[in-house]
Amino acid sequence: MIDKISSVDWLESYSKLGEAAQLFLFDAFHHIHQEFEYQLAGEISGKKIQKIDPTDADRKILADSSNIPDNLIDLLKFEDDVLTKHTQERLGNTWIEAQNEAKVQKHVFSFKHELKGISLLGNFTNFALFFEVLLNRHLLYLKISNSITDETYNTMDRSPVMSKLNFVFKEEINAKKVKVGQVSRLYKFRNLAVHYTATNAKRLKITIEQIMAIWKETKMVVEEMHNIEQQIELSFSTLIEEQNFIVKERWL
Repeated sequence: MIDKISSVDWLESYSKLGEAAQLFLFDAFHHIHQEFEYQLAGEISGKKIQKIDPTDADRKILADSSNIPDNLIDLLKFEDDVLTKHTQERLGNTWIEAQNEAKVQKHVFSFKHELKGISLLGNFTNFALFFEVLLNRHLLYLKISNSITDETYNTMDRSPVMSKLNFVFKEEINAKKVKVGQVSRLYKFRNLAVHYTATNAKRLKITIEQIMAIWKETKMVVEEMHNIEQQIELSFSTLIEEQNFIVKERWL
């Protein structure tokens, strides 16, 4: 139980939660850069593919569609070639080249551009974990500073994220000094990622403008935690801002 933890132990726990939060934050932004790279690679690859002309052998294979199954299950198991080995190799090389170029090529995406790649799974889950761990650390701080009782801490420690958030900032939320709508939206996307069904796979998409709104509001809530704790460490809100700046410089 928390009330039996020594001062050294709780300091260690507080430190570990901070380290975990930083790990999840950097992983979240690593995945968002992967998402941008994938999007750009797709555009580069599409332009390169347009320059590849099918050979007569390719046209012959494509003309004979009798061997292509109509049944979806059979289609999943279909292994016959629909292009020559030579053309398949050229297409494969095109995708590899596009991926390499996307890592270094400057590109400006519109704020209305929609992100819907698989790397969003890593971004939403890690960014949600970052915020949850940091909120858990803040609850520990409130317990250690005697701002809340041991009983209250033990109850809130087992509560859902939004319940914890509403508890910690109840007065600020009611006074509209702290907004949590975008944080709530973050956890809706996190749930889509964690419970990744065929339906949720279609729903997991967001514009750049919308995801940056989540980052902005989360940063403001994190800053409120930092202001309460008044730690000498670099604020996590500053880390979010730095990562956000890197995204803007690279992709926007």
